[in-house]
Amino acid sequence: MIHHLRQIIESQIEELVFQAIPLTKEQEELYAWVKKLITKDKVNQYVVRKIQQMYGRAIFTTDKVTEITLSPEQFKVDLDMRTGFRTCFEYGKIHVAGDLDLSEYTDLETLPENLSVAGHLNLRGCKSLTSLPENLSVGGRLNLSQCTSLSSLPENLSVGGSLNLGWCESLTTLPENLIVGGDLDLRCCKSLISLPEGLSVKGKISLGYCERLTTLPESLIVKGDLSLFACKSLTSLPESLSVGGVLNLGWCESLTTLPENLIVGGKLNLKGCKSLTSLPENLSVGKDLDLGCCRSLTFLPESLSVGGAIMLEGYTSITSIPISLQSRCLYGS
Repeated sequence: MIHHLRQIIESQIEELVFQAIPLTKEQEELYAWVKKLITKDKVNQYVVRKIQQMYGRAIFTTDKVTEITLSPEQFKVDLDMRTGFRTCFEYGKIHVAGDLDLSEYTDLETLPENLSVAGHLNLRGCKSLTSLPENLSVGGRLNLSQCTSLSSLPENLSVGGSLNLGWCESLTTLPENLIVGGDLDLRCCKSLISLPEGLSVKGKISLGYCERLTTLPESLIVKGDLSLFACKSLTSLPESLSVGGVLNLGWCESLTTLPENLIVGGKLNLKGCKSLTSLPENLSVGKDLDLGCCRSLTFLPESLSVGGAIMLEGYTSITSIPISLQSRCLYGS
């Protein structure tokens, strides 16, 4: 169909379009035939709009389409033509059937409103991207890593898989009640100060090197791993925090305390937490506990429960260890 329409326009219309010559009766009939065709098939309408753009002006007018389903290749036609990208906004809703990789479009600034992608959406390295459309829906993974101009995400964002925002250095906030079906990667988001209430992540959360992060939401529950490695501004954790996997707090140099009755299903890494003065009562760690270089920590509580080893490598001030835990301690230089 694309090839057939292209042949018709190239052979009978191209010269008239550029020269603005009045149409003959036969050419008007051709237009009527094409218009009738596209009212039956929305994909054909999309194709004809693209052919229009190849010649620099609209050949005929069409009614606005409220909803359309495109393949990733059809969607990319707009981006490949650049100036034609604006026509995507003429559609009410755009559904992309499959995975959509736009990582090569590094000067892309935004996407059309009411866009849904059935599979994965890859925008990695789109450094000119400043915003995403409201009601964006991605059935699979959404990769926004290294989108350094992106400062916020839209309300009602839906991500069925993992959400990668690593190295989004301008990102300051996330929408409330954000639901992520997989992992959430926020590593090196240097402008991020806090996470929103109602955040739900089914996988792990990575917040390493978020240097301005000061607080976490009180309702945060992490079923997988939670990494806060080198979050230098973090001073405390929410009282109701629960982590099913590994909790990595290594080199959180401003952290002074942990919540009472904290339960960590996997390893707890507190190495380099220089401001931590004590561990809470009833702290439960399913696997190893790393306390290396915790210079302000002087004792371990009797109620401490550790399923693996207690690592005391590096400089430590701990002098009081319960008898029940001494056999678990590993010392190093």
